[in-house]
Amino acid sequence: MESDAVHATPMEPGEAVQFPARESTHCDIPMSLGYSDSGLSQRQPKTGHCANRHRHADDADFRGFTMAVFAVNDIISVGVDSLLNGQQVLLTHHYVITTLTGTAPTVQAGSLAILGVLNVLDGLAEKVADCYSSDVSIMNIYAQKIWPTRFVRFSGTPTVNEGEIQGDALPQNVAHAITLRSEFTGADGRGTKHIGGVPTTWSIGGQMTQAAYDAYAALADELVTARTVNVPGGGAFVMKPIAYHRATPSVSALVDNWIISRTTRVMRRRTVGLGT
Repeated sequence: MESDAVHATPMEPGEAVQFPARESTHCDIPMSLGYSDSGLSQRQPKTGHCANRHRHADDADFRGFTMAVFAVNDIISVGVDSLLNGQQVLLTHHYVITTLTGTAPTVQAGSLAILGVLNVLDGLAEKVADCYSSDVSIMNIYAQKIWPTRFVRFSGTPTVNEGEIQGDALPQNVAHAITLRSEFTGADGRGTKHIGGVPTTWSIGGQMTQAAYDAYAALADELVTARTVNVPGGGAFVMKPIAYHRATPSVSALVDNWIISRTTRVMRRRTVGLGT
């Protein structure tokens, strides 16, 4: 019913998201399991002050966790975490919750529901796999509330476990780029996704082939599409894609269009500790 809905201030594509100030209802220290942003991290959880915030996300009595809920203007990070020749190939993306209907879901329930959306037929996980060489092993998908307070990450098993394009991949630091855009000009109005795991057959003379462009275009369409997430047990929310502004998340802009560079590029990346 309309009376059950909570709506954000109406926004047009490209408009900066406006975030009203509100008090936290849980532990004031950002929650983390003590792992890095990589799902492949081997570091162990910390102990000590507010140690409950480092406990496993499945613990029903995780301090403050089961009481915290999703709210309008929360920012959600999602990703597909993969490996190519021992090095991480990671695609991350961000959404803002613009509408909540019915009972606000807990962070745990909402995050698990997002994983279900990522994993549907022709969802984000499959669209990413359609851009990878079969040399790429797809390890997990994840969803995580990161603003205004960072919570633990929830990971799931993807419906596909390797790239869909049969054949060898170019070296780990070779990628093609998709730039997501809002109506704003300047760096704050766009965000570029570097897609690694490039099949050798997808680049000729330093330029991507038409087959590559078509697959990246399908992925780009997915990345600029808003999604409605229905939570088992009641409640639903709409999340819209944004160009995440790390320094000032409150000015993150909605994105609704994209461009693809046809140039095959070599990424500069840290390689120490990422594999051989």
